[in-house]
Parts: sequence; structure tokens; C-alpha cells
Amino acid sequence: PKAGRSGGGVETRLACGPPGLFLPRGKKMFTVPDAPHGPPRGRAPGIFYGPGGSPLPRRDETHDMNHALIEIKNLRKSFQGQEVLRGVDLAVPEGGITLIIGKSGEGKSVLLKHIVGLLRPDSGEILFQGRSLTGMRRAERGALARSMSFMFQNMALFDSLTVFENIALPLREKTRQGEKEITARVMDKIERLELGVVAGKYPSQISGGMQKRVALARALVTEPRVILFDEPTTGLDPIRKNGVLSLISQSRQTFGFTALMVSHDIPDVFRIAAKVALLDGGRIVFEGTPEEILATDMPVVTRFLAGQEETETDLEGAA
Repeated sequence: PKAGRSGGGVETRLACGPPGLFLPRGKKMFTVPDAPHGPPRGRAPGIFYGPGGSPLPRRDETHDMNHALIEIKNLRKSFQGQEVLRGVDLAVPEGGITLIIGKSGEGKSVLLKHIVGLLRPDSGEILFQGRSLTGMRRAERGALARSMSFMFQNMALFDSLTVFENIALPLREKTRQGEKEITARVMDKIERLELGVVAGKYPSQISGGMQKRVALARALVTEPRVILFDEPTTGLDPIRKNGVLSLISQSRQTFGFTALMVSHDIPDVFRIAAKVALLDGGRIVFEGTPEEILATDMPVVTRFLAGQEETETDLEGAA
């Protein structure tokens, strides 16, 4: 939970409102209906559908998969003598969504924190457009950090701030923009993500799905070149999960950022990913498209995907 100040007190609770996610349908808004009992007729196999029966958008394949915006080379990191990252090599192409998958505790979130600058590696390097971060001057690293946003797993919204104020926070903390310009940029994101009806409300007054939308708007308000998503659909039911994935895909195509995402929502998240990387044993053991990872016969990949499927099946059976 994220602490937020209100007057002289400190709030530590991250509020979660009632369920209910509003998704764009053309230019109108509609409330997500309850999940139907059984799949509707006329749906094609292998296609993921959102609320109302509309197919989720396919991943954007217009970017250059061969042009790496971010390169990670032989990255290593240990905590209290325990090696977590053991020589990670990964190329993140510019544009599109790169997905990192792997078992819990493999260091996926640790890897994201290195890219955004929250952690420093023990060895290895991270390059941005071919330039090593460690070789950059302080001003250059600061400019690079401002070109990135991080959407946290728990959203980290401040309870004591309204939706508008939460979205405006990065601009007020990281820029010298005047209030007029800040208001204009915040309202632009509020309008584009269709948050106008909740702009004056507090996080505790809106649904969990809408909180995800607010967190995305806050990540977008600085107009970043790169957004890192750490389990953006955690805790959501299947309908709202697919709604958030659809929102991220649509926002990426609208705003043009490069996305790096950690997620366990397999195979749903494959629909919006251009590239998938499997982290296992502290190393990237597979890189490729969603089609390639589903078709490969590499034992480490097939075991992971089969284990993921079995776990979900077991949970469904238990329910």
C-alpha cells in the first residue's frame, strides 16, 4: 500500500472499491455485464473476446522487432548472498509490448526495477539506444528516467488525493510546468481514457477496474517513451482482466509507447504481446513471438506452460 498525506495524518490503506469496469465501445461507454453462462455462439476458436462479445484487439505488429530500444547484457543481482539474476540477456524492441513470464520468485519484478533505475546491478549493463546507463551523465540519466513510467502491481494510488490529483502528481513532482499546462495535460488523459465521470472522486469511491484505468492515466500523463507494467491484471476477474489488457493494447497504439510487462495471465496476455521472454533460473531461456513459444518443444518452456495450465485447471476444479 502507498502512504498518502491528508492534513496532519497519514493514510496507509490502499482503498479498493466495488467491482465494475467501464470500457470503451466506439466513443460510448458501457458497463461490463455479468459473465455469460457458457461461450456465446459464433465465436471463432483461438480468439479472445471482451465484454459484449467483441474480439480483443490483436497485438500491434507495425513496430520493428529488430530495432532494440533497450538491451540488457549479462545482468546479475544478488540479495544477501542469494543470486536472483544470473546473467540476464534481453533485447526489448521499440514499439509494441514485450512480455516477461516465469515462475514466482524468479526475479521478474527485480529486472523491471533495474530498467527503471530503482535497483543497480552487481554486474552487467543496460543499454538504451545503444548507450550504457552507467556511462551516462547524471543529467542524461535523469532525462531518461523521466521518459519512463512504472505501473505498479497494487496501483499505488493516494487515498487522500482525487483521481485528478493522482494523475497530476508526476507532473507536479517531476516537472516545472505551470498549473494551467498541468491541468490541460491531465484533462487530455482523463478525456482519452474516459475518466471524466470520476475525476473528482477519491480512489475509495471508484471500482478496482477504474483504479487500474487511473493508474494507467497517471503512467501516461508524462508522455513516456517506455512504460513498465508489473502484473497489471492481478486480482481481477476474467472479464475485467481482459478489459485491462484491451485498454493497455489500445493505449499503446494510441500513444505509441514501448511497453515491458510482467504477467502470469497466460495465455490471455499473449494476445497483446509482440514478444515473449521466459525467465527461468535467473536467465532468459527463451525469446520469441507468442506463436513461437506455443509451438516450441524446448523442455523448459513446455514444462512451464503445462504447469501454468495445470495450476489454473486445478484451481477451477477446486472452485
